[in-house]
Amino acid sequence: MRRGARSVLSGALVGAVAASVAFGPTIATAASAGADPIGSLQAQASQIASQIAADGHRLDLLSEQYYQAQAKDQALQNEVASAQASIAATRQQVEAARTGLRNAAIAGFIDGGTSNGLSEVIGSSADSLMLRQEYLRATTDSVATGISRLHVAEEQLTVRESSLRSAEASAHAALQAVANIRSQAMAQQASAEATLGQVKGHLAALVAQAQAAAAAAAERRPTNIQPPPPSSPVVGPSGGGTTSTPPSGSGAGMVAVRAAYSQLGVPYVWGGETPGVGFDCSGLTAWAWGQAGVYLPHSATMQYNMIQHVSMSALLPGDLIFWGGGGIEEHVAIYIGGGDVIAAPETGQVIQIQPIWYSGLVGAGRP
Repeated sequence: MRRGARSVLSGALVGAVAASVAFGPTIATAASAGADPIGSLQAQASQIASQIAADGHRLDLLSEQYYQAQAKDQALQNEVASAQASIAATRQQVEAARTGLRNAAIAGFIDGGTSNGLSEVIGSSADSLMLRQEYLRATTDSVATGISRLHVAEEQLTVRESSLRSAEASAHAALQAVANIRSQAMAQQASAEATLGQVKGHLAALVAQAQAAAAAAAERRPTNIQPPPPSSPVVGPSGGGTTSTPPSGSGAGMVAVRAAYSQLGVPYVWGGETPGVGFDCSGLTAWAWGQAGVYLPHSATMQYNMIQHVSMSALLPGDLIFWGGGGIEEHVAIYIGGGDVIAAPETGQVIQIQPIWYSGLVGAGRP
């Protein structure tokens, strides 16, 4: 999420929801007390928006924690699967070695009896019998040593699997905990946005009434007197949705830029990664670069840590710019040239073109 030149709308938590529940009764009270209902509603809308903004930083960190916990859990699952495959392969080798050992023993017994197999090669004299026994011993010793080594390898792999499973259980528990908090936060966010929407609806209705009253009064005035404008504007989300044309050019960076341009006006959705439906900041950059055939994880921090860092003075279209700090990059946007980026700023806004801001700037990178 954006830190710098931004509106006050962002993700919602409990404080915002709690602040919003009193809107309905307060509207009626303000109207009955003869107060300015439009001004009162604007003050309340500003209050809830300020609370939402104050909780936005926590949601940024929570989002990054969720993405990183998800990646760790998946990596451990892959390691466990690999260890299990190695154990299965080792067990197959042990069984094959045992089979070989049994066959060698049987062959030695037969050759020492009536079979012509080994006897045809080394004869049947007493010296040959000793040679045959020595050959059989060497064969069985070699196979037995191999089996022993495979058993050691199997035991080591089993210990490794147990360790990985323990780490996987811890990682999965951590992921589940973050996921639960994330789910609650998203529900609270939706509730706060719905309440804020109701406030805006009340404001719109009151402004319409004021405009209608002003128009009626104007009809009773001389024609050379103009009606005054409404005392307060309707509160609405800031944000762009520009229809600017993407720059021309070739290369993976330009493919990513044009992909980002195609999503201008799409709403910000926390955790979103669906074109035409909604993105958050890292979801947008990951998807845009994915259209150029480059994989990026859905996490600003992970993106920053895995790509080549470049100087802000050497930016090219498609480069990613990061904000945050302290090992947690909270926001990322895609550079389009001319000092501008395309970003998914925050809740209540849409994907838009913005100038680069320097508050909280971490740096830039090139996928």
